[in-house]
Formats: sequence, C-alpha cells, structure tokens
Amino acid sequence: MVTKTIEMTYEQVDAIVLGELQSALETNIKDYFNNVNVCDTRKEHRRLIKSLHRTVSYFMSHNDFNDYMSEIDWPEDITRSKFAW
Repeated sequence: MVTKTIEMTYEQVDAIVLGELQSALETNIKDYFNNVNVCDTRKEHRRLIKSLHRTVSYFMSHNDFNDYMSEIDWPEDITRSKFAW
C-alpha cells in the first residue's frame, strides 16, 4: 500500500474540524426539531446539543460565533443561550 503525506497548517486543520463540528451541531438541532431519537431521552439530546455548541464556540472568535449563531434556529427548551460564547 502506498501512503501519501499532506502537510497542512494548524489553521487548515482547525477549519476542517470547525466545519465538521458545525455540521454535527446543525444536524443534531434539525433532528431535535424533527423528534428524531438520537439519544435515549430528549434531555440527553439537549445535553449533546449544548456540548456541541460549546465546542464550536472554542474554535471561533466571539464576533464570528455570534454571526454564525444568528443564522441557527435554537430550540426554546435548551437553557443555554445560543449566544453564550
């Protein structure tokens, strides 16, 4: 098997990770609104969304995070503010 090495900067890796985290957050929020059983309980699903939300915020500046979250529908029964950075 032939392997290839690709060099990437930390910024490129961070952008890939951020994109995947945002996708996971958006998918879980859509699933929550559509009552998809992602977790055993709705409470656990809310915890997952809050955790993804917090993790996404680590990879973004405050202004970029607020701009991003302003485009996201946030479930009303999640106690964490969608703009909590």
